[in-house]
Amino acid sequence: MSSMQIYRHLFALGLALAMFAISAQALTLGSNDQVRDMSADIAWLEDPTGQQGLTEISSPANETHFKKWGQSGDMNLGFSASAYWVRLRLAREPGATPNWIIEIPYLGLEKLDFYAPGHPPVATGAARPLLSRAMDHRYFVFPVMLETESQDYYFRIQSQYALEDTQITLLVQALYFGGLLALLIYNFFLWVSLRDLRFLLYTLFCTLLGLGIFAGNGFGRQFLWPNAADFDVISQTLLINCSFIFGMRFALVFLKGREVARNSWRALNVSSVVCIVIAALLLSTLWVAMPTSWIYQLFLLNSMVAVPLVLWTGFCALRKNVTGARFFLVAWCLLLGGGIIASLRTFGIVPTNSFTAYSIQIASSAEMLLLALALADTVRYERDERELAQRQVLASTRELMQVTKESAQRLELAVEERTSQLKMSLASEKAVLAQYLRFGSLISHEFRNPLGIIDSQVALLKKELPPEEANARMRLDTIISATQRLVKMFDTWLSDGQAKTDIRPMQVRRIMIADWLPPFLKANRMFFSSHQILLILDPLVMELQADQELLDIALVNLLDNACKYSPEAAQIIITSCAKPGFTGIRVTDNGIGILPEHQDKVFEEYFRIPSSEGKRGTGLGLPFVKNIVNNHRGHVELSSVPGEGSSFTMWFPLPAQTDYRPQPQASAAS
Repeated sequence: MSSMQIYRHLFALGLALAMFAISAQALTLGSNDQVRDMSADIAWLEDPTGQQGLTEISSPANETHFKKWGQSGDMNLGFSASAYWVRLRLAREPGATPNWIIEIPYLGLEKLDFYAPGHPPVATGAARPLLSRAMDHRYFVFPVMLETESQDYYFRIQSQYALEDTQITLLVQALYFGGLLALLIYNFFLWVSLRDLRFLLYTLFCTLLGLGIFAGNGFGRQFLWPNAADFDVISQTLLINCSFIFGMRFALVFLKGREVARNSWRALNVSSVVCIVIAALLLSTLWVAMPTSWIYQLFLLNSMVAVPLVLWTGFCALRKNVTGARFFLVAWCLLLGGGIIASLRTFGIVPTNSFTAYSIQIASSAEMLLLALALADTVRYERDERELAQRQVLASTRELMQVTKESAQRLELAVEERTSQLKMSLASEKAVLAQYLRFGSLISHEFRNPLGIIDSQVALLKKELPPEEANARMRLDTIISATQRLVKMFDTWLSDGQAKTDIRPMQVRRIMIADWLPPFLKANRMFFSSHQILLILDPLVMELQADQELLDIALVNLLDNACKYSPEAAQIIITSCAKPGFTGIRVTDNGIGILPEHQDKVFEEYFRIPSSEGKRGTGLGLPFVKNIVNNHRGHVELSSVPGEGSSFTMWFPLPAQTDYRPQPQASAAS
């Protein structure tokens, strides 16, 4: 008996159909024909209502509604609940055999009804019992008796799932599933031997993925669940969806996802939960009648999110040199490539052939092999690391024992020697400190007295000048300002030494900001007479706790810096502020600013920014300010933008948090 097979799609919801004009001429089969591809000779019609019967479809009124199945292009129908009618107009030559077989090599058709002239309809499909098929075959095959005159044969097809073509030999399928089975058994025994969770997750992932492909190729219904038609409809999606659960878990464990990509780790856990929900929904359709197309679409959407997330986790692991990440990344890239090709074919963008039809199967086989290589590479690396670590531990133990013996002998001598050195160093530092303090007192006494005399005499001279001598008064004011600046410099220098050595105890008291700042600015106006000082007080910030003398010195240093690095006549802003647990005094200028790489260094002694060349200063002002604030248990905050100015804030703790014991000297920025 000759056979007639349709090698291209007879029906594919979600795949290619092209629309051509209907030809009334029948396909005539001759005695020389053995196998004919009839995909270019059939016509199709969509019944959106699904209510029309053979009488309505075959009526002359519907003749013009049939479309020709094209040879050069396809039309994507996507997920659809419509019923589709496919018509074959067949005849045979007088000398040809009348016995033929029509084969539909696609297993995803849920309901398939065949109407042959003069015969009762055959109702079969993936959702119906296996015994409903006209012949015992994994595909849908129908025997027909052809006449010499043309006759119309109709198929009514209905399915909720996007369908695809299969065209590969049983030998290749046997090789694929045989190799997969051997790989699974090998890794399962490795898990039994090593008790490594990664091998178990890999085995479960590959098993479920292989079963999903096995079901999709029609072997599940044929060999495993022949009487479970309802389960067969959802089996492929259910099994592949479940494989993704273990696949994502394997990826996270193998790639150390929680450490290398924490956000992807969270997202993949969510995707795993979605897979569990999808599996529950698919299983519920076995007992509760509901449309499944939206569940399939949810599965595809979740897959489109999960696979890129796994790839990103693999990329992060590769960057962090996780062993086996390169094999893993290539494996999932291949799976993603196969999925993309299958999706493009599903939506009619690429043509259907053996490669595109089996792209997922080809990609999955390569993926499983590469994942096995990744596991093997990881186990080898970890074994080498353990052996190396054991050798290093043994060597270290020997060295440690020897070093311990030698150290025990040297320790007593080293302690005695170090104790002697510390005593000598302490005595030397005490002598230097005493000399420093004596010199400081001498400097303060010898310079302050002459400066005081100059200041008083200039003040008397200013009073004796007649009012019309304005220029002379201006010059005397300049002399007075310079004298007072020298006095303040010596006070600052001496106070710095006292603060570092804790010679002068701090006298912390309650300071009302509104009563302290205005008189302070008036008394020290000569230090920043060339700039505008703007005072902004927050009415909610009323007081702080500090040593007023040290606070005055710190604020003078900040104002002096602000004036030094700001244009003449520029505005300097002093504000009071607060944050939880602290009261602040902020000095803001619009000067040259400080580069980010210099902002920590400005609090180091003797450091000056490169742009300060030509400006007076020694680089001690800001370190001194920091020492004063640190001794109050506070901190200094700097905010600066080059070219726009700087803002220094002295934060003093509230009384409940204040401990005014002097702090150790620290010259570097905290």
